[in-house]
Amino acid sequence: VKPIPPIKYWKLNPYLIFGFIASLIAIIIPIEDPILSGFGWNILTILGMGYFIQGISIVYFFSKKKNIPLLIQVFVFLFAFLLLEPFFVIFLSSLGLFDLWFDFRNFEEKEV
Repeated sequence: VKPIPPIKYWKLNPYLIFGFIASLIAIIIPIEDPILSGFGWNILTILGMGYFIQGISIVYFFSKKKNIPLLIQVFVFLFAFLLLEPFFVIFLSSLGLFDLWFDFRNFEEKEV
């Protein structure tokens, strides 16, 4: 059994983006099928939470890299989450989503 890595190294499977895109299509296309729309919303919610957690792991990775004290990290996260909640969640989810293409933490080996 493979141990769970620390949160700063968490990364979703890149192929989950296809489920994310399919769920957006199921929501956007004007079909009068509530089952398809409900299925799309459920998948979007689950994958959105995954990308949100990946966004948190990116922020945590860089805060550890810059040696920011844990108390300041917790204070900033609580402040942002309590006062800027919708923007904060969308920002972190987008950050996690764009990590698929930009690899902010440079985990992948660059070929020369």
